Amino acid sequence: MRENLENEMVKVGVSQTDLENSISALGKLKPELRWLLIKINYEGQGIQDVKDMERKFDTAIDAMTLLLLQFPDYQD
Repeated sequence: MRENLENEMVKVGVSQTDLENSISALGKLKPELRWLLIKINYEGQGIQDVKDMERKFDTAIDAMTLLLLQFPDYQD
């Protein structure tokens, strides 16, 4: 769900199940991509590419986790 708000803001909605599934899928995909980046080693940048990819995946997973914690099932 996407809704335009005032002041150039956008409201986005995502389901708890979608977040849970996405977090899980990214966690499983990360080691596979790490292996591929090291194996391909494009222009000798494999290790740096892994670091960049992992930082971006970790940021995405952290952001989704913060959203997930707002659902009632994850409240104290």
